[in-house]
Amino acid sequence: MTFASIAAFNFMAGALVSSLILVASLAVPTQAAPAAVKRSWVYSLSQKQENSEVLKIWGVPACAAVNGANPKGTYVTGLIGYGLGEDLKLQVGDVLLSINGRVITSARDADRILDNMPGGEVKAVVARQENGRVFLLQPRTMFAPRTNRSASSSSGSGSGSDSQDVDVTANSRSEGNGMYSSSYRAARDIKKSTVSNESMAGLESYMFELINNDRQKFGQQKLRQSSSLSQVARKFAQDMATRNFFDHTDPSGNTPHMRARMAGLSCLVFENISVNYGPLSWKDMIKGAQAEMMSEPAGDPHNHRGNILNPDAAVVGVGMAVVMPNKIYCVQEFSPSEVP
Repeated sequence: MTFASIAAFNFMAGALVSSLILVASLAVPTQAAPAAVKRSWVYSLSQKQENSEVLKIWGVPACAAVNGANPKGTYVTGLIGYGLGEDLKLQVGDVLLSINGRVITSARDADRILDNMPGGEVKAVVARQENGRVFLLQPRTMFAPRTNRSASSSSGSGSGSDSQDVDVTANSRSEGNGMYSSSYRAARDIKKSTVSNESMAGLESYMFELINNDRQKFGQQKLRQSSSLSQVARKFAQDMATRNFFDHTDPSGNTPHMRARMAGLSCLVFENISVNYGPLSWKDMIKGAQAEMMSEPAGDPHNHRGNILNPDAAVVGVGMAVVMPNKIYCVQEFSPSEVP
C-alpha cells in the first residue's frame, strides 16, 4: 500500500491563508493530474487523525484508486473498541468510502452522517488491498443511532463536508459474499535502494520537469529552477525526515518565509510539501505526489494546484529527502522573484 500526504503554504501580504490540506505562508498554485498518470492506490488528504465515536475508529481523509476513479473516503489508521466499525469488520488500512450511499470524508463526518440516519440496516463500501489487488467490499449490519446527539453533530453544517451520493462499484466484478474485485491492480512491491546525492538530484530534476509540464498544459510559462530555493527546499525536506514531522511550521516555529530569510533570501515564497510512503519506485511516488497536487480543485490560488500554476511565479526550487526503506519527502518552493 502506498500512503501520501500533501500540504500547501501560501503567504500573501503577510497573511496566512488556509487551503484544502495545510496552507502555510509560502505556497504557490498547484495543478490537476492527468488521467493517464499511474497512481498508488490510496493517498491521504490530511495528516490530521480524527476519531469516530460511532464507528470506533481513528482515520484520516483520503482518496482511493478504484475502477479508474479516485473517490474520497476515510483511511482507517486505528480501531478503538467496539462500535459500528467492528460490526462492519473494518480493518486498519481499509478506506471506508461510503455508508448507505453517503461519502465518508472523515471520521468526524461519519459521526455526523450516522447521527442523522434512521436505525436499521446499513451498507458500507470499503476498499481493501490484498495480494496486490484492490477489492471493494460491501459489508452490511444493523445499526441503532445514538440518542444523545449534539446540536453540532445533527445540524449537518458544522463539518463543511461535501458528502454526496456515490457509486464506486460500477465497473467491478462480483466475487460472491459481497466482495467485488476492482479492475485496478496495485503496483508490485518494489525493493528500493538508497539514494545517492547524484540520484537525488535526478529525482528533483524529474519533479521540476513535471511542474513545468503541468504549467505548459494549462497555458503557463515554464519556470526556471532556482538553486538557492532548491537548497532551502532540500534542507527543509531533510529536517522533516530527521525530526519526523510534516508541517509548514517546523518544531522550532520557523515558517517558510522565515526559512527563506535565514537563507539570505528576501523574496516572496510559496511552498508545497508532500510525504509519500509505500511500495512504488521513487519516481512513481514523485509522480503520484505531483498528480495528487494537480488533482485539486481548479480556481483556488492558495491550494497546491494554484501554487504550481501561479501565473506570477518565475522560479521554483525542489528538494527531497528519503527515509529508507519506503518514504520520501518532497518540497516545492515557488517565487515571483528571479531568485538565482
